Amino acid sequence: IGVLFGAGAEMPLSMPSGGKFAVDIFRKENLEKGKKAFEEHLNDVEKSIYKDYAKNFLPGKKERSRLYTFNSTHHRKIALSMFENKADEIDDFYKHFDERASDCISKEEKSYHQDDKKRKHFWEVVDRLIKASNAKQPKFELTVLEYEIPYILCLFINSLSTFKDQNRKEQLKKIVRSFFEIYIASKGFGKVKDFNKIHVDGYQGNSLDFFDDFNFFEFNPNNIVSLSTVMDGLSITYSADSTDEEVLLYFAQKVLESLFETVMDYQTLIDEYHCYLYKPKADWSKFSRICTFLYSVKAYIDDCAANVKTDSVCYYNDLAGMKDSLVVGTTNYTDIIDKRIGKKVFHLNGSTKESYDPYDNTVFTADNSVLGSSENKHITVPFILTQTTVKPMTSMDKISMYSDFSKNLSACNVIGVVGYAFNKDDCFINSMIRRLAENKKQIVIFEYEADKGKVDFYNRLHIDRDNEFVRIKTVDSERKVDGKLWCEVLASV
Repeated sequence: IGVLFGAGAEMPLSMPSGGKFAVDIFRKENLEKGKKAFEEHLNDVEKSIYKDYAKNFLPGKKERSRLYTFNSTHHRKIALSMFENKADEIDDFYKHFDERASDCISKEEKSYHQDDKKRKHFWEVVDRLIKASNAKQPKFELTVLEYEIPYILCLFINSLSTFKDQNRKEQLKKIVRSFFEIYIASKGFGKVKDFNKIHVDGYQGNSLDFFDDFNFFEFNPNNIVSLSTVMDGLSITYSADSTDEEVLLYFAQKVLESLFETVMDYQTLIDEYHCYLYKPKADWSKFSRICTFLYSVKAYIDDCAANVKTDSVCYYNDLAGMKDSLVVGTTNYTDIIDKRIGKKVFHLNGSTKESYDPYDNTVFTADNSVLGSSENKHITVPFILTQTTVKPMTSMDKISMYSDFSKNLSACNVIGVVGYAFNKDDCFINSMIRRLAENKKQIVIFEYEADKGKVDFYNRLHIDRDNEFVRIKTVDSERKVDGKLWCEVLASV
C-alpha cells in the first residue's frame, strides 16, 4: 500500500494548513527569527571558512556582514502576483463569502472545544450581530460587485458607523478596505487579460499585436494595504470577556486571513530570488534574503512541531500496525510522521532535518559527516521546498530518492492520498500520481467532509473524470469513510 500525505494530514495536530503556512512565514516576527538563525550559522562558518571557497563564491567579508530579509516592500510583488494569478480563486471566495465566513465561525468554535465559555460567547455575539445586520437594509449600493453583496460583508461595513472606539473603527476600516481592494484588483487584472485576448476577424493572425503590451493596470505600492494588514498583523485577540466590537473585529480579521490563506501566492517572489542561492557574489542582498527566508521557514515549522501534544492522534497513528506493508511519501517537513509510523518516509519537499549546500549542490542530514568536516565549511540552508517552480532536484541523492519513491509506488496495489491538494508548484509529484493512474494503478483520494467539492482533483491531476482508477472518498472528522477507518477502506480496495 502506498500513501501520500500533504499538509492537511497534520491539521488534527494543530499544525498549519498550507494556506496558513504561506501567510505566517512572511510575518515580520518569523522573518526576524530566520535572520537570527542564519546569522548564527554564518558566524560559525566564518570561523573556519575555506579560503578558495570564500574567494570564488562569496563577496568580501565586509559586504557579507550585513544581512537582509523580505519586508513590506516585497509585499507589492506578492500582492500583484496574487491579484493576477489567483483571480479565479478570489472570485470564488467572494461568490461564497458568507459560506467561507461561516467556515471561520465553525473553525473558531472547534478551537475552543476545551473552553465552553469562550466558545459560547463567540457564537452568541457573532450570531446576534449577523441577525441584527440582516434585519437592516444596507445604506449603500455597490455596483462594482457582479453579484449581491454578501451579508457578512454588509455586517462589517454597517458596523463602521456603529463602532464607538476610534482605534477599533480604524482597524475595521482597514479590513473592509482590504476586502474591496483584493476584489477590485483581481477583477482589474482579469479585464486586462480579457482585453489582451481580443481577436479581430479579417486581421492577419486573427489578433491585434499592439495589444500585447497592454498591461498598464498597476497599483501604487504605497496604497496596497491588504497584504500589510495581514502580514504586519492587527494583533486582535479574543477572550470570553471581549465586547461586541472586539468580537466582531476579531471575526473580520479571521475572515480576511482565511481569504489570504486561500489565495496567497508568493511563488513569483521566491522564483526571482532562488537563483541567487548559486551566485551570492552577484547580489549578496538577494542571496541573504532567500537564505533568511528558508531559515525562517525552518524556525516556524520547528516552533509549530514543538507544540504538538504527544497524545494527539492523526492519520499517521492509524498506520502504525501496517508499517511493514507501506510505502509512505509526504510533502510535510517535520519528522512527526517518521516517528509515529515507525519507518523511513520519503520527504518529497525536503525536511527540517535536511540541509542544502548550493556551492557543492549537495543535500545532507544533520548526522551526515559532511556537516562536521571543518575543511568543507560552506554556507548551507534548510532543504525545504516551498511555493516555487524552482526545485533544486539536481543533487544525485535527491534524484535517487524521487526515483526510489516512484518505483516503490509502482509496486503497490493501491495508493492513498490524504491532505494533499495537487497544487501546481508540486507538479513533479502530481505527475507521479497521474502516471500511476494512467498505468491502471488504483488511486484513492481522501477528501475532507468540510472541504467536499472545493478542489477539482481531476482537473489538477490533468486526467479524465471518467478515469476508473481514480476514486474520491469523503472522510469525516474521525478519519472514517462511512463508519470505517480510512486506512481500512484503502486496504480493501
